[in-house]
Amino acid sequence: MFGPKIKPMKYNNITAFEKHLEASSAFQSLPVYLFISKDPIEKKELIEVLLKKLSSKEECNIVKLEAEKILYQELYEELNCFSLFDKKKIIVLQNCEKVSKSLIELIEHFISRHHSSNSYLLVCTSSSLSSTNSFYKLIENMGIIVDISDLKPWEKEKNGTEWIQKIVLQNGFSIDPSAIQQLVKQIGTDKSLLANELEKIFCYVAERKSIHMEDIKVICSVTSQETIWKLSESIFKKEGKTALAILNNLIDEGNAFLTLLRQLRSQFQIGAQVASIIYNNGPLQEISKLFPYMKGKILELNVQQAKTYGLKNYLQGLITIDAFELKAKNSGIVDKYLAEQFLHQILFQANKK
Repeated sequence: MFGPKIKPMKYNNITAFEKHLEASSAFQSLPVYLFISKDPIEKKELIEVLLKKLSSKEECNIVKLEAEKILYQELYEELNCFSLFDKKKIIVLQNCEKVSKSLIELIEHFISRHHSSNSYLLVCTSSSLSSTNSFYKLIENMGIIVDISDLKPWEKEKNGTEWIQKIVLQNGFSIDPSAIQQLVKQIGTDKSLLANELEKIFCYVAERKSIHMEDIKVICSVTSQETIWKLSESIFKKEGKTALAILNNLIDEGNAFLTLLRQLRSQFQIGAQVASIIYNNGPLQEISKLFPYMKGKILELNVQQAKTYGLKNYLQGLITIDAFELKAKNSGIVDKYLAEQFLHQILFQANKK
């Protein structure tokens, strides 16, 4: 029924994974896939790409589970409940960064049993997972991994640009290259944010079906990357009053606190990478290689800032941003009050010895 079995492989972008599936016009799938990305849209997209390929061959029964909530017995039953007359069963196990040792052993047993079978498929997702993790190594040897959790800045920009182009075409529009660049400049590469802005753009241009730079400037958030830099710089310098003033102004201009948090995360991630290189006594050339725009005075300023703020504060800041993103989504608290809480916590942590 199916062609040759796929060999275990790793990919670091969705496009490469799609091409791999397209090249395998008729294949017998491996029993397990692992998709790693911090972006929920990317994880969803990877699952949809795989399921579309599989469902084009046969009907599938799809079961979605949460790794941190599922009990051993429940997963055991799902992995072993099958009859000859059932459809192909696909189990999507989400948030596998929280998978327990007992579940890893159960999954290993499942993979060993079904390595040559085509009746079962396990699809695992995770926001982050080290390549030294035992679960990662298990799937690395017996399945396919798509890991796009730690892309370089220019890789993120390329990824975001390609994604915008694809979504625009899928919705029956065309877009100028300059408009794509402007969109990335204003919004960044977070696909959740980009998706929101694209929905507004599609409604605005409507029957015209073509998107130009002027449309981006009119419709999209006025928060430029430069303003986010000023906000992050004031936080890194521990200038609370300045940071609060910038943040409040941005909220007054109509920017959602959740959106601003996601844009701030990118600045903290960059700072953490620079600080990590310094902490490990890496050469300055390594920083410039990672961030090509950091040369001369710009490099000097970023290095000094990273030394002053410190790797620990960048990492703790990322944890705080994640916590406040959940609050912004679920608490219903007014944005300005949340913003003040956020700055108080992040500055208090940075000032602790």
